[in-house]
Amino acid sequence: MKVKPEIRQKAMHFLKNNNVMALATIGEDGKPQVAVVYYAIDSEFNFYVSTRKKTRKFRNILKNPDVSFTIGTGPKVITIQGGGEAEWSEEKANKFVWSLIENFDITKVSIRWPLRILPHKDVVVIKIKPNWMILLDLEGGVPIEDYEVNFQRVL
Repeated sequence: MKVKPEIRQKAMHFLKNNNVMALATIGEDGKPQVAVVYYAIDSEFNFYVSTRKKTRKFRNILKNPDVSFTIGTGPKVITIQGGGEAEWSEEKANKFVWSLIENFDITKVSIRWPLRILPHKDVVVIKIKPNWMILLDLEGGVPIEDYEVNFQRVL
């Protein structure tokens, strides 16, 4: 089934107007672990997140590149869910971090905001290439009992 261009456009608009995702990886014990991360996205729906090499999510990705994610925590009733494979790069870290920082008014964020300590030599960028993604938008007054038929394939 072909994905409708208007659904892809709607999804891209939503993704570019958000910057936080819940990223799930598989731990050494085979169980899922979730972390909230800042992301950037390119025109091909690839996501980029930054992390330190010492984090569980990074160690998990080294052992198993399969990840899942969700974006959209309210107050609007719109969300994107997806999954794919992750790969990492040290070379892209500084460029990524500065592209994220440019989109924030740093005067309005906490002194403990994670991106304030970046860039750092221990930082890597993780690229997530989704192999599936769906959009759920209930903002148009869809009856709650019908929500499951409103998932729309993006990829």
